[in-house]
Amino acid sequence: AASRPVPPAGPVAFIAPESPGDIAEVCRTALVADVARVRPGETFHLAFTASLAFQWHTYWINPGDTGVPARLSVRAPEGFTVGEPRYPRPEVITGPEGTTYGYEHEAWIFVPVTAPADLPADGRRLRFEMDAMYLACRELCLIGSTTLAVELAAAADDVEAAAAGPIPADPAVMEPMRPWLARLPRPLADMPGATMDLEIDAEAGRGRIDLRIPAAASAAPEARPVILPSPGPGITFGAADIRREADAWRIGIPLQVSVGNALGRPLLVRGLVGLGDDPADPAVAFERRVPLPQPAAASTGSSAPAAGAD
Repeated sequence: AASRPVPPAGPVAFIAPESPGDIAEVCRTALVADVARVRPGETFHLAFTASLAFQWHTYWINPGDTGVPARLSVRAPEGFTVGEPRYPRPEVITGPEGTTYGYEHEAWIFVPVTAPADLPADGRRLRFEMDAMYLACRELCLIGSTTLAVELAAAADDVEAAAAGPIPADPAVMEPMRPWLARLPRPLADMPGATMDLEIDAEAGRGRIDLRIPAAASAAPEARPVILPSPGPGITFGAADIRREADAWRIGIPLQVSVGNALGRPLLVRGLVGLGDDPADPAVAFERRVPLPQPAAASTGSSAPAAGAD
């Protein structure tokens, strides 16, 4: 009989059965938070975590040639505001199914939550629930659906409520979380010297992104950028032209534009630039929404003055 693969040492490495019949045999999920107590007006993260069997993976917001990203829905106490999920920089996974983007062996997906400004500082219990649908794949894919929950506490008193920084979760939670928080992409607008120019010609079905990224932001002086696309419907990225100038990387990305595939929504031009090959290297996120062109008004056979005309 063929020998079974041996996983690398580590807290999340385990071997799945040869023929798993249930996703629980290959993926273990949990819900945690990066704070122990919640202060009024504070924004913190809930984190969906998935520990995957050796050689199994789950998906990024853009799964690539195949797959589906996790779908997460949070129920929070009254007055709390729940934001959109934040995905750390993914790995590029190649296999028989093509090129996909995701996470092998372990994944953390963060959901920002903001407490109401008038949250009482009385130590009350706060329960957060998350409905999660997710895939785990190797040569086959298994689908999982679960409801997870975590309980936090409000600040115990006015002293805690006025503390200078967050009240962090237990070190057993924070230590494995920190490398994944560090993999959250930095918005391009927050990087001094970084720029994005976008041209869209919807009628011609094409467009172009031009990015300038300071070379000093890279993991190493000559670390070549990696493009990780995550556009919305109606936008397809072409092969990027990446050139190094004296102090910056210039990146040109041609776009294929199909307004008919945009599902009636604004065109979403979005992606990451990985500043080095390693998924743990820094990444910068770029995003631009372009309203769909409005159809020309049908002629009625009569003319009317333009708005503002006498």
